[in-house]
Amino acid sequence: MNGLNFGIREDLQADIRHEPNACNGYVLDVSLGCSHRCIYCIFTLLEKHVYKLVNKNYDGGNIPLKIDRLLERDEFPPAVYMCYSCDPLAGKEVASLAATALRKLLAREVAVLFITKGIFHDEILEVIATRPDLMHIQV
Repeated sequence: MNGLNFGIREDLQADIRHEPNACNGYVLDVSLGCSHRCIYCIFTLLEKHVYKLVNKNYDGGNIPLKIDRLLERDEFPPAVYMCYSCDPLAGKEVASLAATALRKLLAREVAVLFITKGIFHDEILEVIATRPDLMHIQV
């Protein structure tokens, strides 16, 4: 994206990124946009707007991201905020991506700040149960 890191890549690959506006920490989004559409949330609107600037055909919808790059990653920060501009449990497909991403993060001893308004399905609960010591959950 012209050398700038706005989080959502043109190839729709999710990956961990440093985000100065998120308490100068590391973040991971597993979708572009969020199905909750909270009226007070500026993050989803900002991400969608920036993505449309470099992808003129984008229709503004919510898109689950690919996580191949994340799964191939070898180096990880000590902690990741999941998710900065979406909800990791907003819909079945996004929740499944979140579970896969969590497995990778927890296997690498990464602490996760997990913020959601979604429903905790069995798959997510099972992943969280593997390393509750690394999970920091806000609902």
